[in-house]
Amino acid sequence: MADNKAEAQFANLDDLFAASLDDIADLPSFEVPSKGAYIGTVTTAIKEVNKKPAIEVTYTILETVELEDSDDKAPAPGAKFSTAFILGTPIAEGFLKQFLAPFAEHFGTTNVGELIRDLIQDVQIAFTLGHRADKEDKEKFYAVVKNVTVA
Repeated sequence: MADNKAEAQFANLDDLFAASLDDIADLPSFEVPSKGAYIGTVTTAIKEVNKKPAIEVTYTILETVELEDSDDKAPAPGAKFSTAFILGTPIAEGFLKQFLAPFAEHFGTTNVGELIRDLIQDVQIAFTLGHRADKEDKEKFYAVVKNVTVA
């Protein structure tokens, strides 16, 4: 999932055509990073997933603090991954409440709409990242973010 809201690197075709491939920024990775501790930013958005309302949380890695397995490769700064809370079940809503708790404390509000729509936009955090295997494909992993501290 590309961030189409980012500012274009080239203002016009002449600038682009005068550039070398080395001048063009690489796309950020959008894979689940290795287990470990990170500094990053987080942004929330309202989205539809499988025709159900959801809250998408996009994380951008700024720095790798420590990897759980020292043989793993650290993600490059700017790497992104996301999680989603698909609404309509008490479990998803409970996980959403857990996610929002440190932001509510930091911003001094418990209003869910205000937190999601207005406040959690490029907020710097420290967090640990784990993995959860897909129920049907044990080779596929999802990010599990824990121990969030808002900077």
